[in-house]
Amino acid sequence: MKEIQEKEDNNLPAKTSSAPKETMVGVDQDLIQIKDRVMGDEQNLQIIPITGMGGIGKTTLARNVYEDKSTVDFFDTRHWVTISQEYIVPDILGSILSVKGEEAELLIERVYKSLKGRRYLIVMDDMWHSEVWVKVRRAFPDDFNGSRVIITTRLSEVALNIDSDSPLHRMQLLDDDKSWALFRSKAFADECPPSRHMKEIGKSIARNCKGLPLAIVVMAGMLKANKKRKYWENIAENVNVASTINDDRYSGIFSLSYSNLPRHLKSCFLYMGVFAEDYEIPVKKLIKLWVADDFLEPSSDSKSLEELAEEYIEDLVERSLVLVARKRSNGKIRYCKIHDVLRDLSITKGREERFVGHVNYMDKSKITLSKLVESQQRLIIHTDQAGFKKTKICNSTVHTLLYFGSKTSALSSFASKLTSLRVLDELLVDSTFFPDQICKLVNLKYLAFTYNKSDKCVISRSISKLQNLETLIIERGGLPADYMCEVILPLEIWKMPRLRHLVLMRNTSLSFPYRDGLGGTYSALENLQTLSNVMNFKFTKETVKGFPNLKKLRIQYHSIEPKNWAKFGLDNLVYLQELEELNFRIHAGPARVGGNPLSTNLAYLQELEELNFRFLAGYARVDGNLWSTNLAFPRRLRKLTLRRSAIQWEKMWMVGSLPNLEVLKLMKDSFVGKEWEPTEGEFLVLKYLEMESINLRDWKVESHYFPCLETLVIRWCYALKEVPSSVGDIPTLGRITFHSCNIEAEHSVRLIEAEQQSLGNDVLKVWIVYPSERLETTSQQ
Repeated sequence: MKEIQEKEDNNLPAKTSSAPKETMVGVDQDLIQIKDRVMGDEQNLQIIPITGMGGIGKTTLARNVYEDKSTVDFFDTRHWVTISQEYIVPDILGSILSVKGEEAELLIERVYKSLKGRRYLIVMDDMWHSEVWVKVRRAFPDDFNGSRVIITTRLSEVALNIDSDSPLHRMQLLDDDKSWALFRSKAFADECPPSRHMKEIGKSIARNCKGLPLAIVVMAGMLKANKKRKYWENIAENVNVASTINDDRYSGIFSLSYSNLPRHLKSCFLYMGVFAEDYEIPVKKLIKLWVADDFLEPSSDSKSLEELAEEYIEDLVERSLVLVARKRSNGKIRYCKIHDVLRDLSITKGREERFVGHVNYMDKSKITLSKLVESQQRLIIHTDQAGFKKTKICNSTVHTLLYFGSKTSALSSFASKLTSLRVLDELLVDSTFFPDQICKLVNLKYLAFTYNKSDKCVISRSISKLQNLETLIIERGGLPADYMCEVILPLEIWKMPRLRHLVLMRNTSLSFPYRDGLGGTYSALENLQTLSNVMNFKFTKETVKGFPNLKKLRIQYHSIEPKNWAKFGLDNLVYLQELEELNFRIHAGPARVGGNPLSTNLAYLQELEELNFRFLAGYARVDGNLWSTNLAFPRRLRKLTLRRSAIQWEKMWMVGSLPNLEVLKLMKDSFVGKEWEPTEGEFLVLKYLEMESINLRDWKVESHYFPCLETLVIRWCYALKEVPSSVGDIPTLGRITFHSCNIEAEHSVRLIEAEQQSLGNDVLKVWIVYPSERLETTSQQ
């Protein structure tokens, strides 16, 4: 979780915020009180504890304070850290610096130095143990400059143990009026006011949620998809019963929301409980797991299983059962998560229905693991103390094994005995050879492992025994960034025709059977949709035939001399007619970067919607224009990212004329020249524009040039003289992020903010990251 002040992530929202800011309803006074304490006159470091039961809105309140414009302006730096019940101190400290794999003592020193002399705000969300603070306290200097630490916890004693002198902010349940206001905002949103009858039914449902915001939001999410009066009356009656007969006055309400899920969503919701508490779940990975677990129902309208799974996630989000953790710049969900209370419901229902068995840090008995292996279909292990080596396995029913403990090589031997396994995530490979015993699991459809050595890892030819394998994921372990490691895939990959996704770590080598060709021993991977991170791959016409239905391709090239580009056959990429995403990276290394890697016309890729073209030259010399003079882009393109493509601004019309382009990221030296003047009629649907490290001086733009722009990000554009005031008049613009540019350009952004505020525009939010006066102050210190 990297702080927004240092470098905002390309995702939306910034990486520091683990979820988008929730709209606050019914807790205005709480917000005012916490903001008063956060930005109060006390100069010494203050601890501000927010307490209350699960689902009452502690995190939502803290996030609204954290993201508030006045908070951003007040503090030099902010960090959001999620703690949870099972915590690891180096992970907590490392998240502040966005580093992994370092010792706690070193991290304490590094965090301390990074915060020293700066007014900071730290949010420590979901704390269960006061000793966490004891272990990290030395990392937070008290420079008597108004720094603050907000702690959210369900347990008052935790907050009191940390600082008994700091008043607790106890969140209260909502009264009936506020409950209805929250319910109405979620169930009806921007629709017309509900009829008198629907209003009375809605009030009854909200009242029976007993003031708990999470219960109200979940019920509203369930009901907004079906506004039939009879359905609402039935739910109202069931909510009334659920809220009175259950010992836990809220569990019945949450159970009701689960019971009313469509059948196809119940398994998806139960699956959310397999992940660790507060874990941000990569949506792409979740989709692959769902597909491998065979509970997605094929669609009648020719949608792929992956597309169907994406719709299921969006449906769960609409029902407020799943939270959006981070979004992509195109608005799609990148990471999701589940509230602790709903995770508990998922686990409880999963056990009742024998959907999944959990082994956590308290279950250290080999008997527990043995029983689960013989009784559960899905086994989730959260600890490395599960007793893998001592567990005897006779009749295993497990077909899914997900491991979230500390990485251990003992898992391989244990997993190899679960002969019915279809899903295995995630192994540790800490030797130069992949464990052969895993290749005996012939039913595997999904396999993910982490490679953790600074050396080559050779995948055994025996992997071709996994004839049912659809997804292979290879991830890099927690090695320092400068450690070189490489994975070598065997030719036998071309004997695995069911493969759908090859998601590989960087520096993975994939060979092709040039001598034998396809059609005999080796066959085309006709089902392959994703090929990610292959290095220096040669795209001959024959190899392109090896994956004719490829949709997502991420390729990288290291240290290629300009004269050698031709032999890699990149012009043949145009024969991948199903391609939807192309991510191309050149890492120069010691070589000169030049020539035209792509001399073909990419417009022939008629299905392409996302193109990411980056030349990472480092200190290498760049010889001339890296892009072909035969420059054109596919008409369906929705997202375009360029770096070091060195195109003249005069050719920007080729980008601006793309009728579907919604996201444009112009990174270092993507376009060259001093002036950019768009033409009216261009960028008609562009929503997101980012400019980073480009040498643009004059940007001439009128408000009607970008009629749909919602987000503008400008970083490290030191030559830019100003952001034109007309940018503020773009009616759809909701956010400007301005990061470390010159003082004149910063001043123009401040004028835009002031002018729009004077006109009553409360939609536009301006974020100035590392403003010039703070940079000057810091340098003086």
